[in-house]
Amino acid sequence: MFDLSMTEWLAYGARFLIGSTAILGGVWLAEKLGVLRSPSMQEFAWKSAVAVSLLLLIPTSGWSTLTLPAPWLEPAQSADGTSAQPAATGAARAATTDDTAAAPPAPNVAPDAADLRPENLGHSNAAPTAPAGQSGIPTGTLAWAVIGLIAVLGVSLLLLLTSFGASIRALGSRRRVGQDERPAWLLRDICEQMGIRHVPYLSRSDTLKSPVCLPGREICLPGWAFDDLPEAQIRSLLAHETAHMRRGDPAMLIAINIICRALPVQPLFWLAKARLTDLAELSADAWAARATGNAHSVAQALYTCAQKINENTRGTTANWGLAMAGKPSILRRRMERLIHSPSELGTSVHWSTRTGLVLALVGCAAAAPDIAFERGFEVDSHSSVVNADHRGASGHSYAYSDGQHAPGDTAITISRSNDSGSLNYSAGKTRFKATWDGKFTVREDETGLASIEPGGFFRLWSEGSPKYVAEYGHGDGGAELTLSKNRSDASDDKRAQAWLAETFALMVRETGLDIPGRVDRLLKKGGPDLLLADIEGLHSDWVKRHYLTHMIQRANLSDAHVSKAIGVIDAFESDYETRLAFSALLEQTDLSSAQVDAVFKSAVTIDSDYELRLLLSPLIDRYGITSARGKQVLKAAETMDSDYEMRLLLSAAFHDTKLSADDAEHVLTLVADKIESDYEKRLLISSIAHALDDNPRATDMALKAAADLDSDYEKRLLLSAILHQGSFDEESWIVAIKAAASMGSDYEKRLALSQIQHDIPGLSENISRAFDAAVDTISSDYERRLLGRDHRKSTQHLKDKKDDLRDRARRTGQRQARVHVGDIKAVGSDLALVGPDGTVLTLGAPDAPPAPEPPKDPNER
Repeated sequence: MFDLSMTEWLAYGARFLIGSTAILGGVWLAEKLGVLRSPSMQEFAWKSAVAVSLLLLIPTSGWSTLTLPAPWLEPAQSADGTSAQPAATGAARAATTDDTAAAPPAPNVAPDAADLRPENLGHSNAAPTAPAGQSGIPTGTLAWAVIGLIAVLGVSLLLLLTSFGASIRALGSRRRVGQDERPAWLLRDICEQMGIRHVPYLSRSDTLKSPVCLPGREICLPGWAFDDLPEAQIRSLLAHETAHMRRGDPAMLIAINIICRALPVQPLFWLAKARLTDLAELSADAWAARATGNAHSVAQALYTCAQKINENTRGTTANWGLAMAGKPSILRRRMERLIHSPSELGTSVHWSTRTGLVLALVGCAAAAPDIAFERGFEVDSHSSVVNADHRGASGHSYAYSDGQHAPGDTAITISRSNDSGSLNYSAGKTRFKATWDGKFTVREDETGLASIEPGGFFRLWSEGSPKYVAEYGHGDGGAELTLSKNRSDASDDKRAQAWLAETFALMVRETGLDIPGRVDRLLKKGGPDLLLADIEGLHSDWVKRHYLTHMIQRANLSDAHVSKAIGVIDAFESDYETRLAFSALLEQTDLSSAQVDAVFKSAVTIDSDYELRLLLSPLIDRYGITSARGKQVLKAAETMDSDYEMRLLLSAAFHDTKLSADDAEHVLTLVADKIESDYEKRLLISSIAHALDDNPRATDMALKAAADLDSDYEKRLLLSAILHQGSFDEESWIVAIKAAASMGSDYEKRLALSQIQHDIPGLSENISRAFDAAVDTISSDYERRLLGRDHRKSTQHLKDKKDDLRDRARRTGQRQARVHVGDIKAVGSDLALVGPDGTVLTLGAPDAPPAPEPPKDPNER
């Protein structure tokens, strides 16, 4: 069970850290929330949490697995022993925009030469792997990790011993108290009374500042305790320290100190130590109060200890023995508990509560997930992997499969790092593997190596029977070949030579082993036509794309060649490789209009929203958008699921393009049917708002889309864009006013209505009625005043004014006919009382002071 690799130990360590943090942190949280009320319950919980946390150090399997990235690990080995990478999905590829994006390198360490000699290769069909136990961690990294771990443990041990030595020195010289002395008699009496058979060892120290309980069943009292204290307080001191001895607190303190020093990666153990020390003091106080029958005496003794302690010299003994005064931070709580709540000192935890708590903590430990460090990208022998490419600063890896590994399917895996690498090829009965280290060149006929650098090697071997092994090393004439068949020399074997020539040519062609060299050879032999025909027959889109990229960079392509290349790319299955191949073509070549249309037609078949947008946006930016291309874009947008990608694509296509009425309505239909985000809707409609001019139907559609927005902010911004660009009739203005009225925010509503009021060309009766109704929905007096149409208060104010004038006319004896109050009418943006001759009697300002009443006639009855 303990025969584990370094990575597995790291995984178990991570599981311990996560699980122990959850357990210890849970107890701390429960204590803070008041779930653990009594000190006894708190102490039991902390001790249980520490014990259960230590159980997580045992290498066991959890119920679930949490996978963490591990950049130090190599790509995992597939079932046949070769390093492999899986297919990257469209979502995964969204993290990069080109094939040189920063992805974790996939180094493949070359095996030891002794393990790959032809005679050893004949014993196994598996490719050589890294030595057992390394788990893909480089030797230097492993060595430094071990050295660092030993250094940390060494420093922790040194601190532990230093602390112990300091504690011993702080005790000074001690002498045993005679059996006939009064303190010894009091100690025996306490033990007899409480049923303790073994009386602790009692000593005296004139250096010590506080009574302390030490390992080895020793109680040490300072000299002042013998000389200054009354008998009741001495008895309390002895009872307190005896409680520590009876409870085993010195052993607990030693254990928790060792745990804290030995496991410094878990700082919560130090919190547990602090809490257990405080709770031990509270428990000892309670036991002493019961033993002496006088809680007040224990409190007095505690207070005396606190007075006697010199703060500058106290402390180190508390690491290995429990001083009665303890930490000043809880001294007040201890004394108040002894004086004011003596009835609570003897509380204990029921066995059922203890059992439930332990089961809960053990359940948390069992639920701690296993930790698995992700070894690059793993390939399962039964899964289909298509064209994955991961490139770092010094290498790349990819894997390809055209099926579910059924007989006859083609599967390719390759991993390269600098000048080293390995590959695996399987297609029907043709199966071979290769590994190499060092720079090499391939022969013109691609039947073997032409050269390899000194100290390098290249080994190629077959799977199955017969077992062929070809090994190249550096020689005077270039690459020196050793060929074997079933571990026997096959230098003159025609079949072995034919196998090597056929297999090497297949390997170079299909795996992309020597892409630049092979592109040059094919261009030299037959030009782009030959190379394009060869590319069409390849299996891996990754290899095809790299062949095309090198061809585009190295050859002068005619229009026919470019059109043929577009057709080859159109046949790709990988969205990622399709986008990168077309991007390479666009960077190096000027396309004709027909070729751009062909790329558009191919691009819209891409399933990945991200890859589709990344390809079409620069294409549109460079070559523009025509009516036919716009329809292709709209057709592609209908298949998109991402609001973000759809908005970016349609905005790139139509933000400065004159849309036809049908296309504008098509976009707005997509907005209504496909886009859920208010933000994306507003940005997209705003980007095509120029298309609303002279298109009342599209304007109405945009207004209805704005009315459907949930966000008042986005609704107001979109209405603003439509008001600036749209084509409005009376019905459109009413729709805009109602959209503004539907806002919940008075602030946003006022801003929207202010713009409508400013932009509206004239007020028809229907528009005025709709606008007044919208204003009436504003509940804020402040916002209505800012809008300049405080109808609700103005109207009421003027009605009150009319009633007041009529009342004064009656009271003054004037006839109603002589005081024609007039009517409430609109004057500018406000309301007023207007007389029959058109004279404005008073404006409807709601805050205007009331008109003063005329003086009363003294003769009036």
